[in-house]
Amino acid sequence: MKRFVIDLSLLPEEGQLLDDELPTTIFDLPEEDAKPLGPLSFRLQAQRFGDELLLQGSLSAPFEFQCVRTLTLFKKTITLPKTAISLEIGPGNEIDATDALREEILLNFP
Repeated sequence: MKRFVIDLSLLPEEGQLLDDELPTTIFDLPEEDAKPLGPLSFRLQAQRFGDELLLQGSLSAPFEFQCVRTLTLFKKTITLPKTAISLEIGPGNEIDATDALREEILLNFP
């Protein structure tokens, strides 16, 4: 499975714009839950501040949900146009931000 791994040794001091997609498999949701209809798309500015990595930008992912009242299926794209994610930098030169992006989307489910 493709992951969103940032190599800190290659990250310029002024930061870098990262524009990519992650596959639907990163959501790993139960069968009866929402169904991802497409990849998680992101456009994020990554910048290091001491022992912290800040990701700022946009995230979006399309899903199919089921209304709990009417049981009707509906489609909705979760779009976060101005998100900010702070990750603590531990030992090593790489940071995996996949789970942080996933959580941001899941926290905005209707």
